[in-house]
Amino acid sequence: MKVLTFEGMDEQISRRLVTALVKQWDYLPKGIRDALLRDASLTVGPGANDPTSLYEQIKGFLSRHRDATRQDV
Repeated sequence: MKVLTFEGMDEQISRRLVTALVKQWDYLPKGIRDALLRDASLTVGPGANDPTSLYEQIKGFLSRHRDATRQDV
């Protein structure tokens, strides 16, 4: 899997994109959510030594931040 790194304005754009993704998480089809979680937990880099642990950490991150940004529709 290719590792992406971001600097400067690209880092700001990637943060905004991730924020938008977290806000829309509940509206994504389950298959897309599963694929995103799988891809994110298999990335290479700091904290990625244990994919199972990283998977659970990502799920926790989504839960914490999704609740904070949830909008009633």
